[in-house]
Amino acid sequence: MISVRKKSGAVIKTFFAGSPIVFETNNGSYIDGKIKEIKNDSLFVTIYNTATFMTSLGVTIFDTVSIHLVGVHYKNIESIKVFIRHRFLRGKIDKLLLYGGAGYFGLNIINHTISGESLTTNDNLKKLGIAATAFGLGFIIKKYFYVNRFSRRKHKIVYVKLT
Repeated sequence: MISVRKKSGAVIKTFFAGSPIVFETNNGSYIDGKIKEIKNDSLFVTIYNTATFMTSLGVTIFDTVSIHLVGVHYKNIESIKVFIRHRFLRGKIDKLLLYGGAGYFGLNIINHTISGESLTTNDNLKKLGIAATAFGLGFIIKKYFYVNRFSRRKHKIVYVKLT
């Protein structure tokens, strides 16, 4: 059994044989498949290579091209996708601020250019400043508070022997 835990020991997610898993290895490659077995500190994952094919009738079908078995020692796993649930806005607020701020800023400039009004009036500069602030705040949230669904450095990946 492979377990992702907080430093305090609280279990975040546990993986058994037969569980689907997505993880990143120490060399940066991602492995996505189903756990075939966990034995001697190693994880054996079945990877299905699938593709879409055209039949002789002109219809496309989705089929498995090949199956690979990959063995990885649990200490060579950098991070595991754990699907930590967040509220709706926690995962979307950065994009809302980025697109909203940039969109309002761009539309304001386009509208003032088309209508021939001055861009430097106090009222318009205040609106442009608010839009730029929203964009900057979205950028900061995206950069420093990114919602990643993978385990982090503050989590431990632990091998638990069941027998």
